[in-house]
Amino acid sequence: MTTNQEFLNAFFMKEGVHGMEGLIRKYQKYVFSICLKYSNSYADAEDSTQEVLLKLTQKLNAFTATSKFSTWLYSITRNYCFDQLKSKQRESLKMHDYLLSKKDDIIVEEVEDMRHLYIGMIAKLTEEDQLLLKMKYIEAKSIIELSQYYSVSESCIKMRLSRVKEKVRQLLKAA
Repeated sequence: MTTNQEFLNAFFMKEGVHGMEGLIRKYQKYVFSICLKYSNSYADAEDSTQEVLLKLTQKLNAFTATSKFSTWLYSITRNYCFDQLKSKQRESLKMHDYLLSKKDDIIVEEVEDMRHLYIGMIAKLTEEDQLLLKMKYIEAKSIIELSQYYSVSESCIKMRLSRVKEKVRQLLKAA
């Protein structure tokens, strides 16, 4: 195998003053085809190709000629494309998290709106119905405790709760 310097010297002697331009022209389609394989679009592949070719001009001295030049260039191209994919995934995750946080904000607002609506509907109930709902759902009293408080059977409490909830549903429909 030839050394890095021998390879580059041979190429630049063949191409003359336009050696770097010739190197880029020779491998541009090769790099583009690799980028296209890892990209979502033709435009992304073109952008990646330009970036890889720029990296090529910056890293040309790092080529050691232990492998073929095309293999070394493939490695640079593939690594660049993987980095771009990882970057896009991170951006996508950030956007996903952002959208979820906004979704949570919207849900909280909707819950607050619903809470205010229910409070308004419950305020239209009789004081006795309001007390029953408060004891059951805010104070978390059991059916047995409610039946003892009102001195009625458990089935009577269940029926009262059912009727009060139906009144609330009717009020919501009317709103």
